[in-house]
Amino acid sequence: LNGRHLSDRTPWVLVQPSGIFPLVGPVFRPGESACWMCLAERMKRNREVKALLDRRQARCVAVSPLARNTFGQSAIQLAAVEIAKAIATGFRTQLSDHIISLDLLGSTIVKHNVALRPQCPSCGREKLRDPRREPAPIELGAGNKLVMTSGGYRSVSPSATVARFRRHVSPLTGVVSRLERIQADLPLNTNYHAAHNFSGPSESVNELRMGLSSGSFGKGSTSEQGEASALMEAIERYSGIFQGDEIRAKRRFADFPAGQAIAPNKVLLFSNAQLRRSRMPTPGSDDFDAIPALFDRSAEMEWSPVWSLRDRRFKHLPTSLLYFFYKGPANFAADSNGCAAGNTLEEAIVQGFLELVERDAYAIWWYNRLQRPQLDLSPFDDSYVRDLQRQLAESGRKLWVLDVTSDLGVPTFVAVTHWMQNGRENIEFGSGAHFDTKIALLRALTELNQFLSLGLMGGGTGEKSSLDVVTPLRLKDYPDTSEQVSACVRLAKQAGLDFLVLDQTRPDIEVPVVRVIVPGLRHFYRRFGRGRLYDVPIKLGLRDRPLKENEFNPIHPHT
Repeated sequence: LNGRHLSDRTPWVLVQPSGIFPLVGPVFRPGESACWMCLAERMKRNREVKALLDRRQARCVAVSPLARNTFGQSAIQLAAVEIAKAIATGFRTQLSDHIISLDLLGSTIVKHNVALRPQCPSCGREKLRDPRREPAPIELGAGNKLVMTSGGYRSVSPSATVARFRRHVSPLTGVVSRLERIQADLPLNTNYHAAHNFSGPSESVNELRMGLSSGSFGKGSTSEQGEASALMEAIERYSGIFQGDEIRAKRRFADFPAGQAIAPNKVLLFSNAQLRRSRMPTPGSDDFDAIPALFDRSAEMEWSPVWSLRDRRFKHLPTSLLYFFYKGPANFAADSNGCAAGNTLEEAIVQGFLELVERDAYAIWWYNRLQRPQLDLSPFDDSYVRDLQRQLAESGRKLWVLDVTSDLGVPTFVAVTHWMQNGRENIEFGSGAHFDTKIALLRALTELNQFLSLGLMGGGTGEKSSLDVVTPLRLKDYPDTSEQVSACVRLAKQAGLDFLVLDQTRPDIEVPVVRVIVPGLRHFYRRFGRGRLYDVPIKLGLRDRPLKENEFNPIHPHT
């Protein structure tokens, strides 16, 4: 049916009159709007239970009794009105890019955006689906005037971000099914939850359960920032899921000319001892348990290009290391370290790099068990800082903020709170990094507050000065996002590190998403290969010798 209408270019409209949630629309206009396959792809991800049953060849026997009475025919009356409007206006109605749902129990009407998918196999461009297409170099645009938030300097305000991208929130057609404030008994609760299916196609009930229970969380010193943070993280996660149209080629590491391919462990940084006891995660286990097998340089696998902003050329990494839930011939699992969404590509790159810097400094501090100076909060004239201090004190929680800034010079802080409850000690952490000291502090405190909120969701109990040898970077030296990107690249280069970027922006979403990779920077997972984990404490004068692997902190960090 869809193919026939695309071929003869005749408009048509969908109507589902049955059920307690009748649906009307969209009006499909071949060549101008989304097609049925565009809609079906989105709805399939929001109906994962049905998708699993379909993959298992189950037979649908659902019957809706409301389809046979007047109450259940409400959608037909609405459809008749909307079709008449469409004919009268040349098909320029609200149904041209929306579905209207009627909640017959709650007597509400809701609109759901239907996105045109330029990569759609039925109506899209074939080039966007060709994995052999030529990659495009990362080109930085002109910098924008920046707006200060607790999450960093952004090109637009948080409320403008939400207004622009809220169309992607819908339980029917969105990449985010719900966006709502976390329900937690905290006076200073500005945290949000974005519900979405973060998984590949489920092949078992356990995988289905994990996908359905997933979601993203947003933090900020205001509710607007928390809402924008949750929405953008959810879109970031969706954009990073392997969909099959990513640029890639099957080759062996040995087939690449020198310097064009990067061995996976240059990024993962496991020690030889860890690799010898390889252990991939079992369903339901945490990512930090995963240790891949030793890399076979003669094995054939799929590789994808990433752009080096330092060297201005493409290099290659295994596709499985770059996209979530990849199903091809490789055993390297992608994590979210360095992934970020932004209002612009440049904004996303800066945020991705700062996450890498934060986790690198955190790992160096944590695993080496370094004593770091406490940050004096009294000079910071900020209402959120004062309010959070008061809230924690009133609930019997002590607060410290440690300066864990590394040799890179980007201010990085870890906020720590400790309290007694039911005779037990409790501790929670939050971390943040930014060129601007105040923003780095706010990021650490808002993350701490977010983790406290998560512990209290659903009525839970919640149990669970810069160094003299470092010259901190100052944001005023880099007033726009493009200059900040250049500063990040220079910073990595000065430390002898490359700066790789993979553009993961999806054409149907139009939200800039990147994965930033700086081989050599540490994850806070337990990865003990040689490098900065051993060298930086010596460089900063915090240890007189590098620790041995068996001397590192055996406890996984609270993150």
